[in-house]
Amino acid sequence: MNINQRTLLVFDLDGTLLSSEKTIMPKTKAILHELRERGHVIALASGRPPRAVIPYYEELGLDGPIISYNGACITDPKDNEFPTYHYFFKREWILSFLRQIKKDEIINLFAESGTTLYLGHNSDQFDNMFHKEGMLVINGDYEKILNEDVYAFVFQMKNDEALKKLKEINLPDKTLFLRHWYDCDGIAEFGSTEVSKAAGIKRLEEIYKIPHGQTIAFGDAENDVEMLSYVASPFAMKNACSKLKHMVKNITEEDNDHEGIYLTLKHLFSL
Repeated sequence: MNINQRTLLVFDLDGTLLSSEKTIMPKTKAILHELRERGHVIALASGRPPRAVIPYYEELGLDGPIISYNGACITDPKDNEFPTYHYFFKREWILSFLRQIKKDEIINLFAESGTTLYLGHNSDQFDNMFHKEGMLVINGDYEKILNEDVYAFVFQMKNDEALKKLKEINLPDKTLFLRHWYDCDGIAEFGSTEVSKAAGIKRLEEIYKIPHGQTIAFGDAENDVEMLSYVASPFAMKNACSKLKHMVKNITEEDNDHEGIYLTLKHLFSL
C-alpha cells in the first residue's frame, strides 16, 4: 500500500468503529476526518440497515458510500447519481426453510424490507437488537404476514443444539448459507454467496477507480470474514471473534473501547 495514493478505508460498525457504548472514540473520529480531508474514501460497512448507519455517517461528516445489510444494499446518501445496489432474499426461500424446522425450536424471527419489519412476536431482546424507528412492524406467522422479498432474515433457535441441527436442512437455493452470530446464543441469519461486504468493496473499487492494493478494512465478527479475506490490508480488532483472529495476521493494538482503529491508522499513515 502506498500511503500517498488515494485509499479506500472500510469500517464495520458494531464492535469495530463503535465502542461498547455505541459511540465513536474521539481520536478515531479526528483521524478519519483528517484522512478524508487528504482525499481518501471512507466507507461504513455494516449488517445494520441504512437508517441505523446514517447517524454515524453524519457524525463523521462523510459524503461517500454506505454498505448496509452486510452488502445487500449499497448507497451514497448524498449522491443521487450513485449506482445504488440492492439484493433481496426471496420470500419463498424463507418459507421453505421454516417449513423444515419444528416450530417449538424457534424462539423468534426477524426480517425486513425497505419499509417493513416482520417479527414472529415482540420481545425486548429483538427490540433492542433491531431498529424499528420509522418502520411498519408486523407480528405473526410468516406464512400469513410475509408478503415480499427482504434484505435480511434473522432467526433465534431455542439453544445451540437446535442451531446445530440446521446443518441437516436443505437450503432452498444453492447460493444460500447460514451465518451464526458469535456473540448471541442461538441466533443466525441468511447469507448468500452473491452478496457480502467484500462484494460491496469490489463495487466501490470500480466506482471510485481505486486499485485493489489500496484497500483497507477493519472488522470484528463473522460477517466480516469475506471482507477481511478480500481487501489488501485487513485488520481484525483486538476484541474480534477467534475465527477472524486466526484468519488475519494484523490485529489492532487495542480494542474498540481503547482507540484500536486510531492507533493502527496513525501508524499506517505515519501521522
